Amino acid sequence: MIDYVYLFYQENTAEARKDILIEQRDRLQKQIDAMNIVIERLNKKVDRYEEIIIPAEKKLLSK
Repeated sequence: MIDYVYLFYQENTAEARKDILIEQRDRLQKQIDAMNIVIERLNKKVDRYEEIIIPAEKKLLSK
């Protein structure tokens, strides 16, 4: 983004600034996509705990 600020003060740099913004957006989208994959995995693990692990543990401890 430093490049963007530098270009902001230059003439005829709108396309270059736009390209920088698109690049930043694409990088951020990749990070979001990666985080969403991690969230999905964690949600599955939490569901597994709620559906299988916790009930099994309660059953074992109640004996």
